[in-house]
Amino acid sequence: SARFGFASTSVEKIAYFAGGKNSTNSHLSTIEIFNFLQLSTISALSSSIQLSIPRSFLASQSISSFVIFAGGQDNTNYFN
Repeated sequence: SARFGFASTSVEKIAYFAGGKNSTNSHLSTIEIFNFLQLSTISALSSSIQLSIPRSFLASQSISSFVIFAGGQDNTNYFN
């Protein structure tokens, strides 16, 4: 989905795009996953793999096989 202010990282041949804002300026909690081997996008619909709070301008990092998203902001708070 179209978004800006999101975070992205990758593990091997899979890219992750999380949070951000959509075209109506609403914060997103969704995580989109792109598999380079299958050239397909998967929306992470399960709440267990969404961000805990919709946010934008967050940070991301991958370490070994782990993906971490942290920080960011919503309309009233900055998260550390």
